Amino acid sequence: MKDSELGDSNDEKSDKRILDWCMRDRCTRGGVLTAPAYGAEPRGSDIPDATSALDGTFQTQDGAAVEIVSDDLDQGERVVQGLTSNGVAVRFLVQSTSVSDADRDAIKQDLAGPTDPQTATDFGETTKGVETFNVTAEPLSPDLIWEPVSVIASTPSAASIAWTAGEFTAKVPEVGSEQSRGGEVILEELEPGSPYSAELESSETELVDEQLATRTRTVEFQTLPEQATRDDMSLFTYQNWTTAYIHKTFIPDATVDAIYCGQPSNTFGGDNRSYRTPSFDAPNEDPDYRTMMFGNVNWDNPAPYDFIWTRGIGASKIYNSGGGLVTTLYAGADDMVVKEISVGSSYAKAYFDHSSSNPHCSFFDVNYGGVIRYAEWVEFYRSGTVAVDGYRFKAPAHEMYARFNTASGSDVWRTISHRPNEGFQCLLGNGACGMDFYQASASY
Repeated sequence: MKDSELGDSNDEKSDKRILDWCMRDRCTRGGVLTAPAYGAEPRGSDIPDATSALDGTFQTQDGAAVEIVSDDLDQGERVVQGLTSNGVAVRFLVQSTSVSDADRDAIKQDLAGPTDPQTATDFGETTKGVETFNVTAEPLSPDLIWEPVSVIASTPSAASIAWTAGEFTAKVPEVGSEQSRGGEVILEELEPGSPYSAELESSETELVDEQLATRTRTVEFQTLPEQATRDDMSLFTYQNWTTAYIHKTFIPDATVDAIYCGQPSNTFGGDNRSYRTPSFDAPNEDPDYRTMMFGNVNWDNPAPYDFIWTRGIGASKIYNSGGGLVTTLYAGADDMVVKEISVGSSYAKAYFDHSSSNPHCSFFDVNYGGVIRYAEWVEFYRSGTVAVDGYRFKAPAHEMYARFNTASGSDVWRTISHRPNEGFQCLLGNGACGMDFYQASASY
């Protein structure tokens, strides 16, 4: 909008009227709300207020209440649909977390404590392959304390996004990069009935355990159909069948020195790859990792098939100075466990607790080379989000992905996080190079 469209700068009444609209409608530029042209009808009553929805108040930007048409009142993920005072359809998707600061501190204390060395008897020359466990998940406890995390509020042509991480940047491919104001981004002039994706990154870098950490979250939403009315209101869910998560650890190099295990003339075999999106055969694909853990929520299946998790171990090979294979061993997997699993109608969470050692770093029957160690809470939202909250030792490389059902009935993988290998000394624990805190998500 050109400055001339704002009216006569000498007209104090005109300036005041425009200022009033901007204060009410949060005027910004570049694909989000801009100041209305002089004489135009203010449209704040049609733009949903995502920030207020974090506190359970459903209204538009001018403070007018939304007429509620449906409210599923689900824990973890609540969908509220209604009509503005002008009869415009609006949908609020409120995602909450039951992972508390106390839960995060417990992870940190667990990883900060001494790690029990695995004995050499945990290792073997043969693999168990991918182990699968069918679990009867617990229902969500009524004692859980929920804290809202984000709200996506959308109409046929506009959306607002609020996130509790403070100020943030939202990268929307169709719009560009937008900076929040008051913890909220408002998008306008969107296409009705169309999908959008926003990558959120907190503007407030935090110091966590003397390490700089940035929170990220990916949200996806679909605008409502054009001219949507009360009759178009229906419960909202993207994931009809399953939602899954996979966490792999791997060594990017083809080989690495074995000196840290007291074998200066030998090398360990790596995985000889970079980050790689899982195949459609995952978790039963050919191992391209040191370790793998996978969890899958079956939203409507009866027990014991409502949650399935798997674990896998890659071959650990050692080579002599001439490149000849000396031996192949497999680490034990007994300390790779998914537990504390609970599932509701639109939200599930599970605790991934992982510890695995290099079988070639042993003296008599005790391993001394450190462990691949991480622990994390994974939250599954049926609308199409997987969020991860955890800590890890900074070796080797880690990659995390979420799998979603598409509207056509097929599956698609989305990246949650890639974490680099920062040195094998990090396998020795927090005292060697500190822990890596991560909080990230992916959406469909």
